[in-house]
Amino acid sequence: MKSTKRITAFVLIILGISFLVFSVVIYYWPEQPKEDNAIVQADVLAFCDPIGSRYGPIQIEPSQFYIAIPKLGVKDLIYEGVDRATLNKGVGHYPGTAWPEEGGNMVLAGHSARTTEHTDPFGRIDELDEGDVILIVDNFGIEYRYIVKSQTVVASTDMSAIEPTQESTITLISCLKPDYPRDKRVITTGIEE
Repeated sequence: MKSTKRITAFVLIILGISFLVFSVVIYYWPEQPKEDNAIVQADVLAFCDPIGSRYGPIQIEPSQFYIAIPKLGVKDLIYEGVDRATLNKGVGHYPGTAWPEEGGNMVLAGHSARTTEHTDPFGRIDELDEGDVILIVDNFGIEYRYIVKSQTVVASTDMSAIEPTQESTITLISCLKPDYPRDKRVITTGIEE
């Protein structure tokens, strides 16, 4: 009888210690990532994206938007900022300018020449004509459609392109092709349809 009580007490102590250890491990063990958020968003985008079938899937992670220019075959992520490191990754959004859902002037910049350091999302921007389409799409598949209205060449010091506008517009800024002067910029503007 004494040994049965001892065995029962021993088993209960072991169970108690096991429960305590299990609770501590569950509480303090680092949570394993369930699924990469960018991949989930890319799956949602591939499903919702009305132009995804034409240009292939794109992984959304830096911002909630990407740019697509069907005429040029461009589909690129939009990153916040226009510093060299940001533009080396893709298209940059000028801080302080509008986003599509806000209305106003959304200003984007991108390289026009591919190097070993960066891509050239606006490499063929000079081929855009009045009436061409520029799309901004968020990771839920909501599409903002802009129609190109003008394209001009300005001095690199001319910052009038980033000024706010009353209507919902998009402004794309890029250097001229490598064989053109570095002190000039191509400014492409569009109005939301």
